[in-house]
Amino acid sequence: MPFYVHFNALCDLRNPALYKYPFMRLVMTPPLEIENLLPYALQVCVIDKTVGRKWISGLARGGVAAVHAVQPGHLVLLTMRIPDAGFDQCDGTIIETSDEDEYPVDDTITVADRQGIRLALKLHRMDISSSGGRCRRVSIYAPYVMVNRSGLKLFYSSKGFFKGVSAVAGQDLQRNAPLEAESAPVPASGSDTDARPVMFSFGSYDLKNRALVRVADSEWSRPLSFDALGSAAEVIIPAADRLTDTHLGIQIEPGRGRYSHTRVVTFTSRYVVKNMTGVALQYRTVYNTSTAAVIGDGERQALHTLHRSRRRLLTVACAHRDGSGAMQPDVRNGQWSAPFSIDDVGRAYVRMPVSRADALDSGRGEML
Repeated sequence: MPFYVHFNALCDLRNPALYKYPFMRLVMTPPLEIENLLPYALQVCVIDKTVGRKWISGLARGGVAAVHAVQPGHLVLLTMRIPDAGFDQCDGTIIETSDEDEYPVDDTITVADRQGIRLALKLHRMDISSSGGRCRRVSIYAPYVMVNRSGLKLFYSSKGFFKGVSAVAGQDLQRNAPLEAESAPVPASGSDTDARPVMFSFGSYDLKNRALVRVADSEWSRPLSFDALGSAAEVIIPAADRLTDTHLGIQIEPGRGRYSHTRVVTFTSRYVVKNMTGVALQYRTVYNTSTAAVIGDGERQALHTLHRSRRRLLTVACAHRDGSGAMQPDVRNGQWSAPFSIDDVGRAYVRMPVSRADALDSGRGEML
């Protein structure tokens, strides 16, 4: 296979010595570069249709591959696979052309997952530095990347202005289990419990495009807009029984550096309970009279599910120790504190009726 390198001569035309001595620099660049700005590794195939030549290679996340098998000005196609994200099908797209009128260059590339759901990824073209405008770098990126740091299994869907609700590509629906507990441990950043990023695109740009999210078999949330960069808000997901809601936080930020074309949408826990009292506690909402959650000293737990009400009130008590010494919740016999609102940001003091052995009479709560 031929190996092509583009040469470009750089010189200062204002220097009079240029016409007496060869004052110039020869810069060698590849005819084409492919940059992966996706959160997954790629398998790339570049086809030069003018001469019938093919180039296949793997491309790591954030990597740049130099393609020396094509020539500038030829009709060049790009196709790819994302096996780690479940995208094994791809529609070829034109990234270089010899005739703009007959074969225009595309700015999107469409892939499909194993269920046939399609995802439109974006292509950004720019000239390679010092190539004289003859060589190009093509960057592949996703318009949106959704990151789930709530510890729950989330489903996503999109809703356009002229079309109904459609599923988001790249979701493994078999791995999403029903929500079983009111509280769950808070996953640490970068831990194995973090969900993998989900690439997302509306397909076409419209200010009325919206996204929806749900947990297991719950109802869909209200339509969400991903266009408000730098915003942080609360997402309320109603349960199927209409008695409880799941509360999450959402933050929308632009990518950093060369990832600035991608908007990162992060879902986190809206409420987190942290025990710094020195003893094990149990807590529950005032509307939940059947179960409670036990939290040890120094532990953190995410509080996801709350009963639907105007005020979100929490009450705490010392955890009950059973015959084996393990801490167990005891809703009926627990000496519960007065309810306090978890929406009132600031510091509040909570008095708990306890026995003398526990050596704790009042505690301080901080809502951040």
